[in-house]
Amino acid sequence: MKNYRSVTKTIKLGLAFGVSMFILGCAGVPPHEEITRSSYVIKEAEADGARQLAPLELRNASQTLENARAAMDDKDYQKARNLAAQAELEGELAKAKAEALKVQKSAEEIKDGNRILKEELKRYHPAR
Repeated sequence: MKNYRSVTKTIKLGLAFGVSMFILGCAGVPPHEEITRSSYVIKEAEADGARQLAPLELRNASQTLENARAAMDDKDYQKARNLAAQAELEGELAKAKAEALKVQKSAEEIKDGNRILKEELKRYHPAR
């Protein structure tokens, strides 16, 4: 029984050490990929019309991305990584809102078209 506990404790300590080293290793690496990905998502949102349809969300994403870049310049890589992830999510939100508003507008146009068709049918084929 004592051997099992000793092995378990050694494994746990080894895992904790490995995870700590991984986290420290990631903290020292500039988050270029994360910032590039966030920038790409924001550009996609702009291309989908977020500048007109979701300007607040797009502005928030852009500002957060700029803050991530500033943190990277200051070599605060963990903060930069976190801000880049936040900017990516905010960019996705802007993109989703723009797409939702476009779909809503299309649905309203279809509804108006159906209403006009019904009125035309009533005019040419009145109920008897």
